[in-house]
Amino acid sequence: MPGWKEGSWAFHGDDGKLYLERGQGVRYRNTYGTGDVVGCGADSQNNELFFTKNGEYLGSAGSAPKGRLFAVIGIGCEGVHFSINFGLEGFRYSL
Repeated sequence: MPGWKEGSWAFHGDDGKLYLERGQGVRYRNTYGTGDVVGCGADSQNNELFFTKNGEYLGSAGSAPKGRLFAVIGIGCEGVHFSINFGLEGFRYSL
């Protein structure tokens, strides 16, 4: 799953934990699920990685990664539907 390996970071919906390049998560926020909109941001000016939920800033998740970034979604069950917005639509959260 994302966040379990070197070079990956994740906010998992099933337990609300941050996984920052290791298989053991740390408490971050409440879980998320059906109907929630989750965002991930890397603010290079403030050197911050962060997540949002339904347009609300959830706080710093650590230092912003350097280099090229790639979006990844990990799904561990059937029947899940999602969409990804890389800026063609408005964002729920803006800096």
